Amino acid sequence: MSLSFLEDRISEIQPNLWISEYIVRQYPDFLKSKGIKLVIDFTKPEQVPSAPNYQEIRYVRLSIDDHELLENRPCLIEQFFKEMEYAKESGVLLHCISGGNRSPAMAILWMMRNGMIFQDAYRKVEKTRGTDLKKIYGVNISITHQLMDFLIRQEKTT
Repeated sequence: MSLSFLEDRISEIQPNLWISEYIVRQYPDFLKSKGIKLVIDFTKPEQVPSAPNYQEIRYVRLSIDDHELLENRPCLIEQFFKEMEYAKESGVLLHCISGGNRSPAMAILWMMRNGMIFQDAYRKVEKTRGTDLKKIYGVNISITHQLMDFLIRQEKTT
């Protein structure tokens, strides 16, 4: 079976960092062809069932609701950073339902964590993903606040 239809559903934001909609995670051979060894799922269990366990690909669910206040769940961001550090040298796929909300926001947060300023990270995701990211921040108020808080803390330490 040709997996070429998946190419339109996945974007490499920077080396070893991918964003997609949830359907991509169901094709382990495709993931392996991209060097992806970690899949982080930001959907809620009632939205998308857990992915099957694949050999050589680790699957982690860090459920985020579009309107959830992440400040009430600081451990989620800590766990996200821990998972990303663990897989830093291999490919990581971040996904939500459509790949246009939670996963781009978390990719931006990761790039900021690694020294990129918010505006540059935002532009990089927008350009690479080809998504109108302005809609992300209209829907994902809690993630927007989390990103902006992180940006303010980042600027205070530099």
